[in-house]
Amino acid sequence: MSRNVDAKPGDVARLTDLTTGGVTQALDRLEKAGYVRRDRNPEDRRSVLIRMVPEGRRRVLEQHQSASQIMGRIVSAYGEKELALILDFFARTNRARVEHYQARFSGAF
Repeated sequence: MSRNVDAKPGDVARLTDLTTGGVTQALDRLEKAGYVRRDRNPEDRRSVLIRMVPEGRRRVLEQHQSASQIMGRIVSAYGEKELALILDFFARTNRARVEHYQARFSGAF
């Protein structure tokens, strides 16, 4: 959703391994906090699309920038060899995660 993509609650549930009830509760909180809104799906009036609102997008970007600054301070405490090892670990785990989700959701959308 933060990438200008509308999502259906059921899709969010499948991608996050949450129940539809759990997604509904999370969306209720996000909507109340001003991050998202629910709009009727123009292709299927029985369903809704979840859309980030501009203020929600701004707040998410602000949080990401703050987190990046914190991570920069943490990374600066490590040497080159330590960072190479950490990078290798994350690259391997990320590849495994991507392969897992590609296999799990191939053809789902």
